[in-house]
Amino acid sequence: MDLVFSVRDTHWPAGRLCLSLDDCSCKHYDYRVGGVINIITSRLAIAVHILTLIGAERDTGSAMTSQFMAGSIGVHPVVVRNVTGVLRKAGLVQTQKGVSGVRLARPLSEMTLLDVYRAVEGGETLFSIHERPNPECPIGRNIQTTLETFFGEAQKAMEDRLARMTLQQIVQFNTNLKDE
Repeated sequence: MDLVFSVRDTHWPAGRLCLSLDDCSCKHYDYRVGGVINIITSRLAIAVHILTLIGAERDTGSAMTSQFMAGSIGVHPVVVRNVTGVLRKAGLVQTQKGVSGVRLARPLSEMTLLDVYRAVEGGETLFSIHERPNPECPIGRNIQTTLETFFGEAQKAMEDRLARMTLQQIVQFNTNLKDE
C-alpha cells in the first residue's frame, strides 16, 4: 500500500495531516500536540460534489465524464471513478459499460445526504472509542458504555439532519451562491 503524507496549515501546535491511501481515498487528521483530535474523510464531500455536478448538468442531456468532474473537484479522475463506483453500488448513479459518463439513478429530490453518507462511509460511525480501558479503574470500567451512549446520540442527530437534506437542496443552494 502506498501512503502519502502531507501536512498543511501547520501553525504550531496544531495542523492538518492528509493521508492518501492507494484506493485514492483521503483521510484528513486534524491534530494538536497530544494526539489526533478529529478524523474526517473527504469521500462524502467528493460524492456530494459528483452528484451535484451531475444534477446541475442533467438538463443538458449529456453524461458527465470522470475527467470533467475531476477538474471541478480538484482530484485525479481515478478518485472520481472510485467514488462513482461506490455510488453506483448504492443505486444512486448509473453507468453503462463501454459508454463514457455517469447519470443519476433517480431525481436529486429523492436522494438525501444520509443516502450519500451511508453509501460512501459504509456504515462507519462518526466517533470511535478506544478499545482497552483499564477495567480496574472506576472510570475505565464504564467509560465505553458512557461514550457509546453520548456518541450514539450525536451520531443519530447528525443522521437525522442529513436525512432531511436532499441533493436538490444542495444544488439549489449552490446555484444561489453562484448567482450572488
